[in-house]
Amino acid sequence: MRPQFTHNLALGPNEPPFDKALPAAPGVYLICDEADRSILLSFSANLRRVVGHRLTHPDPDTRSKRANLAEIARRLHWIETHGAFETLLTHWQAARDIFPSHYRTLLGFGPAEFIRVDPAAATPRFTVTRELKPDGARYLGPLPTRKAADAWIDMLADVFDLCRYYDVLEKAPHGQACAYFDMGKCPAPCNGTVPMSDYRDMVSQAWAFSIGQSRQRIDALRDAMQAAAAELAFERAASIRGTIEREVALRGKPEYRYMADIGSAAWLVIQRACSPRRAEKNTLVRPYIVSTAAIHAGEPVLWPDIGGAISTWMQQTRDAAAALKQPSAAAHGSACSERIWLLARFLFQNEKAPGWFGRSDRLPNEGELIDAVRECLIRQPEQGYAAPPEDAAPATDNEPPPTVDTGTGDAET
Repeated sequence: MRPQFTHNLALGPNEPPFDKALPAAPGVYLICDEADRSILLSFSANLRRVVGHRLTHPDPDTRSKRANLAEIARRLHWIETHGAFETLLTHWQAARDIFPSHYRTLLGFGPAEFIRVDPAAATPRFTVTRELKPDGARYLGPLPTRKAADAWIDMLADVFDLCRYYDVLEKAPHGQACAYFDMGKCPAPCNGTVPMSDYRDMVSQAWAFSIGQSRQRIDALRDAMQAAAAELAFERAASIRGTIEREVALRGKPEYRYMADIGSAAWLVIQRACSPRRAEKNTLVRPYIVSTAAIHAGEPVLWPDIGGAISTWMQQTRDAAAALKQPSAAAHGSACSERIWLLARFLFQNEKAPGWFGRSDRLPNEGELIDAVRECLIRQPEQGYAAPPEDAAPATDNEPPPTVDTGTGDAET
């Protein structure tokens, strides 16, 4: 038995009886050869239908590019899951273990974007990245697209008069000021007009502004706009007003709804842990606490008992966020990035996301949370189930060739 799975089945050369052996339920499965080497790892909203289709001999009279897995498949491993979040989480964990060299190509979710900055750097700047690294920098996110991240960085440069030309900034204090200095939109740290220590403070203020800790800069811009208008400098006043309006419009967009300091945030995810056909009194719900450090799956609880569990889940989420602030708890790297990618896969579905999602610093009170979970998991149990991409339609003839684990950590196709 593979440790990632709960069931396994020996396969003969003929089509196995999938109608009895496999559940018609979501799950993750692994098809192996006679030596139990991994051939195909995937997931499905209906194990019985999809695995049965994959292991059916193709029609010899039909031209097909689909690999005939039935010829080499001799063992099947699987684990049943409930809902898209648990399915993608389980598949990700199995993929990392079974195909460590290329598991990212198999995932059912793509990368999220982050904004990186190190205010203490010799020449600090905001940049876009998909990876969280243990480099002492701060990371803002998640964001759904590179375009959204770039727009936020451009807005910060406009609001805080930050340097737009990093290659010139790196020459400080011997750089040459650009046109933005002449327009009063950059203090020119590149040529030493302001010391780099002052510029680092400006970058720190832009970071605090991005995570919602300070609105002083916007207040200062409003004061400057009114002063310019009083001096009849209407063109300057209009320019400042445009900067303020751009910030307000950008912050209100859904792309930035979940943006936070990744290094100090945790999320509470509550999912159905049983079939949506169960009666309310028999419905199971399960909490997941997500941060860069870990994804902790709590024990399922019957819906009538949720009142006694919800406060514990909320406190565990806050504790997980607080733990990230300890120096010894710094967590970055591929798994850390991927945990937030998985979370972002559902966050940006907004109201269509299956289950309930909330950040540690924005959790409602217990009563409001119970009402919200009841609405999305009990009263509308079918709404928002995000079927894995594989099951949008039956397996097609355009699938890639199977991947065989050589047993060395590498894979060959």
